[in-house]
Amino acid sequence: MVSFIFRKCGLLLLLTLPLQVGAQKVITFESTSGHVRDNENHFAAAENSVTTGLFSPFGGLLPLYYERRLTDFLSIQAGAGLTFRSLMHDLGEGIREDGGNVDFAATDGYDVPDKYNNYTYRRANMGMYLSISPRIYFEDDCMDGFYLSPSLEWRTHRFSAKLANPAITLAESGADIYEDSDSDIPRIDDVMKEKVTYMDMMIRIGKHTQPKKNLVIGWSLAAGLRQGKLSRLDVYVEDDGNGNQYFRNREHNYEKMRLMVNVNMTIGGCF
Repeated sequence: MVSFIFRKCGLLLLLTLPLQVGAQKVITFESTSGHVRDNENHFAAAENSVTTGLFSPFGGLLPLYYERRLTDFLSIQAGAGLTFRSLMHDLGEGIREDGGNVDFAATDGYDVPDKYNNYTYRRANMGMYLSISPRIYFEDDCMDGFYLSPSLEWRTHRFSAKLANPAITLAESGADIYEDSDSDIPRIDDVMKEKVTYMDMMIRIGKHTQPKKNLVIGWSLAAGLRQGKLSRLDVYVEDDGNGNQYFRNREHNYEKMRLMVNVNMTIGGCF
């Protein structure tokens, strides 16, 4: 009788074992933006994120971006930050020789090619940055996935440039202004405040992902137009009528419109 009871109990235990094992693993689901997600592998898409650009400092920018989810497929991002000397811009000007605003005067002077990426006598100051960009996500998973975004960015870069010494003649200075260089022109301590303002109008495509619950990373590629308004120091030499050429300073104002491409990565927190 005892052995019969044990056999029956053992059979009952084997029959109920799969149910006990299955009961130890409970899978729950939550609906986010109309999607069902497995909690073991995904997190609910965040409502807000605060990020910064990893490559932005090379372009003379330290930004902070805030993105807010509006609907299942739409968000809005606003940015603000500080600007300073741009290594990438200096490199571009050096390649293009963009500072050379040369203009031969008729009989009484010569406009020296100004090298605005030469910091022998120029100092970069702090400026400001602002941006706004709505983001349209390709799937109903706002704040997590691929997006398309029209973007408007505004920034100012400020500089202080030492003026050329107006009391020294070209012959006395020994400067070779005809070699497309203004680095050896004698200077005084007085400075001109320079200002460079850019308005960037771009279309951006990118991806915003949450590898961790409160961590967000992203990448983006943008192309568009950059309108620049620049107020810079312009150095030239002027003949006094007696065969002596003196250095002179004036403000050079001009505008540019260029095609531009921007690549960036962002990292920050979300909640």
